[in-house]
Amino acid sequence: MEPIQQMEPVVTMVVSSRRDRANRWSARHPVLVGLLAGTAVTLAFVVLQGGLSPSEILISFIPFSALATLTALSERRRRRKHNLPI
Repeated sequence: MEPIQQMEPVVTMVVSSRRDRANRWSARHPVLVGLLAGTAVTLAFVVLQGGLSPSEILISFIPFSALATLTALSERRRRRKHNLPI
């Protein structure tokens, strides 16, 4: 009799195609993602506060757009590290 060979378990990640598509798009266009996110957050602040001064708009726009850009850049770096399509 031949010995039974043990097979290694296969680990697969199930990611929704919509989320994967959004992650790929953000990895392709990190600066645009930052600008869109910064604009969306600033508009939300304007709507909630009933109007903001120009300095308050900049204070709300710059950090959120920078944060979204850095997040998209880290997604790009992660995709390259794991040989995933961009």
